[in-house]
Amino acid sequence: MTGNQLKQWAKQRGISGQELAEKRGVRPETVSRHMNDRTEMSMTDYTEYAQLLDVDVATLIVEPIPMPVFGVLDRQSFVHPRHQSQVPLQVTTGGGRVSQASTAILQPRQFVTRTGSGAESYARLPAEDMQPEGMFMVHAPSLSAKEIPQHCLSRLCLVSTVVDGRDTWLLGNLYLEPHHRIHSGGETYSIAPYWRSGDNEILTSLTVEAAAPVMAKVYAPDVAGYVLEEVQSN
Repeated sequence: MTGNQLKQWAKQRGISGQELAEKRGVRPETVSRHMNDRTEMSMTDYTEYAQLLDVDVATLIVEPIPMPVFGVLDRQSFVHPRHQSQVPLQVTTGGGRVSQASTAILQPRQFVTRTGSGAESYARLPAEDMQPEGMFMVHAPSLSAKEIPQHCLSRLCLVSTVVDGRDTWLLGNLYLEPHHRIHSGGETYSIAPYWRSGDNEILTSLTVEAAAPVMAKVYAPDVAGYVLEEVQSN
């Protein structure tokens, strides 16, 4: 897996294998074998590549952990799941370690306008057009279990709920309404959306099917060494 790290970081820095070979004074075939993990790299190789790519040596050595992309956040705090007709996306760390129980929500630099028919295009963007300026790591097992963990309350979460009669995913702080219950006896909740300008934008009296806490947010993930890519089928 070490060669994959070199290839990802060279791509991230916009440096070709040919350029790396010229800068190191080695044959392009040597760099190609290192990138594709066909030849084991020495510590000298790691050190020189790290200097050329302006990264720590450990960044090239640590095995990446792929993290599936759940969906895309829009400016109204709605999360649009990756469309099933699209190639799945994943985020690979460039040396950092994340929980294998994580799934990612991307915050793109630019957003596609919502159409009047309600059709969404955010989650249909290909990886090369996504350009995330932020990324949220969400606890995936809570989503698959369709539960509302206690540690979700009063903190930023990905929430499955109904807004304006539509099943939707929302990113925001989740609060239990202790004195309100729906007729079936279940609790109701309030959600303060991630993007909001005042308390008047808090959504109240909502039923919640599932919630998963946001474990971390990464700013400028491309700069931090996170690589967004399509999942290649075997």
